[in-house]
Amino acid sequence: MTLVIDASVMVSYLISDEHSGEADAILSSLNGAAVHVPTLWVFEIASAFRSAEIARRIDRRETDAAMTFLRGFPAEYHHPNIADVTELSRAHALSVYDSSYLSLCMRDGLPLATYDGRLRRVAGGLDIPLLM
Repeated sequence: MTLVIDASVMVSYLISDEHSGEADAILSSLNGAAVHVPTLWVFEIASAFRSAEIARRIDRRETDAAMTFLRGFPAEYHHPNIADVTELSRAHALSVYDSSYLSLCMRDGLPLATYDGRLRRVAGGLDIPLLM
């Protein structure tokens, strides 16, 4: 299965107190296929892990293990067109970060996996298939 996966799904998969069966199912269905993500994806995930460390929900070893996992994870990194991303952000009052996922879905005709409710609503309005 080829799809765009946002940081919320991977964080849910990797952080034990956010773990979700839906995220497990999506990632299991990949069968080694790469997910497509904007280049900011890995930094969003790293930021979530640092926030969880600061809140003492996880420790440094968990963050380090997750970053090691991500280095080997089959993700194809893309640079969505900044003009398209900016226009999506303006048109739908989304962050530029969230708009980068939508732009990638629209450009390549791919479904989106996300837990972000607002991103899901906008994606649905743009006829982007949702996997969750």
